[in-house]
Amino acid sequence: MSEAIKESLIKSTLPQAMAYAVTNFPEKVWLKSGDDSLTFSEADLLSNRFANALAGLGIKDQDVVLAMMPDTIEFVLLWASLSKVGAVEVPVNSAYKGDLLTHVVNDSRAKMMVCHELFLPRLMEVENQLKYLTDIVVVRTSDSSFEFSEELFSRFALHDFSTFYQVDDTPQETQVLGSDMMSIVYTSGTTGPSKGVMTTQRHAYRYASSILEALEMQREDVVYTCGMPLFHVAAKWGAGYASLIKGSTLAIPEKFSLSGFWADVSFYQATISILPGVVASLLYSQEPSEAEKNSTLKKACMVPLIPEFEDFKRRFGMRISMAYGSTECGCPTIHSMDEPVTDRRSIGKLKSDLYEIAIVDDQDNEVATGEIGEIVIRSKEPWIMMMGYWHRPEATTEAWRNLWFHSGDAGFKDEEGNFYFVDRQKDCIRRRGENVSSSEVEGIVSQHPGILECAVYPVPSELTEDEIMVAIIRKPDTSLGAEELIDYLGSRMPYFMVPRFVEFVEALPKTETGKVKKKELTSRGVTGASWDSVAAGIKIKR
Repeated sequence: MSEAIKESLIKSTLPQAMAYAVTNFPEKVWLKSGDDSLTFSEADLLSNRFANALAGLGIKDQDVVLAMMPDTIEFVLLWASLSKVGAVEVPVNSAYKGDLLTHVVNDSRAKMMVCHELFLPRLMEVENQLKYLTDIVVVRTSDSSFEFSEELFSRFALHDFSTFYQVDDTPQETQVLGSDMMSIVYTSGTTGPSKGVMTTQRHAYRYASSILEALEMQREDVVYTCGMPLFHVAAKWGAGYASLIKGSTLAIPEKFSLSGFWADVSFYQATISILPGVVASLLYSQEPSEAEKNSTLKKACMVPLIPEFEDFKRRFGMRISMAYGSTECGCPTIHSMDEPVTDRRSIGKLKSDLYEIAIVDDQDNEVATGEIGEIVIRSKEPWIMMMGYWHRPEATTEAWRNLWFHSGDAGFKDEEGNFYFVDRQKDCIRRRGENVSSSEVEGIVSQHPGILECAVYPVPSELTEDEIMVAIIRKPDTSLGAEELIDYLGSRMPYFMVPRFVEFVEALPKTETGKVKKKELTSRGVTGASWDSVAAGIKIKR
């Protein structure tokens, strides 16, 4: 057994990783947000308190708990404390509202939710639609005017998160295994509502270890989350968990803004980051500044690579790597730093000690080198890919057909063993770091009383990834306008799901079986008849 594998077995659960950190670098600062910071030892004791408080409320091994929080140190500690008690965390996208929020809360079947007071009004709006939830732990700000009252919710028991700090810090005795479910992460799919991806402790550890490797993370590094929300695995595992494993510092901006990017980097003395392609594009589009010239940020994992990435590296003095993966499959490939990139679609080479990858046709037969097909993955090590989709056995079977996980991504492999991502085969849109299910958007758009039929599809964005476009057939004798529609949608869906482009049409292109030809619409793209919310000066509220 190699030393690397021996070490991973010591730290392959979050409680083990924290115990290792406390033993080896207890006084090193792990978490920093604004003027607040915690060492590994302090974070360990506080998460013990939170774990004991949760246990006192009846939470036990493998119970499911929802968490809807802004990016704070408390969110990281809650995540750690849920693992210590052996519970299953369900992080909720903080932009969710209405039908999407209702779906995640109900589909998780959780009885308890830890919710920041910022998001309580959204829960109040859907209270009568929630089937299983019985308890809400309310997280308040230090200057909060929130008051607990029986009138706030008629159906839920409320608990004050601030009392968690007053519980004893004795370690939990729960034995957490690498094969234990750690979280259910909801991710947009191709059809129907979002599915919950069941992930294990070891799955999260391997994902974090891969990003740690891609970033060449060192103990002295300060990892900047760069505005990536902690309810996503890229930030929570790729930055947060990786920093715990390595003994680095995690910098969590109180509120991310592009204009404050370099000021944040300077304040935290950040050295590395996972850099979403959209953020990289926006940084590159800004006028050069003194702040960027004096930046401490020297390494980043950019996903995806922007067209100007070579100029980006030279301008900002950064070394850039790339990794490919997903919540379901971890990170099976890495394009290492300083390795030449001849095609920005490159996603690197296979981590052959952990995974297998193949490029297959629609009958799951492997295609020839250089030929485009679907990327499929399986693991050589147990418990490092998803256990399946929560309460979705049919979807799990379909995704894992022929003993391979089907990514829904199109790609190819060259003769040197490099893999390349070409496009998504799924009916899924990637917009500003978020996966958006077109069917979910269509479901909400179709609720407008003036709409007969609609189709939602991606069109290219100037900031990499996609923009969202909707083609609409209005009901007869209705005069629905684009701005009216966007106003309607803005109150019913997260800001990142609201379409940028709207086009009213007489008919939608369809197959003989009545399915809308999304590829034809995408190929047609934005036309002279398309309405653009950005050009119209419309700003979507968050």
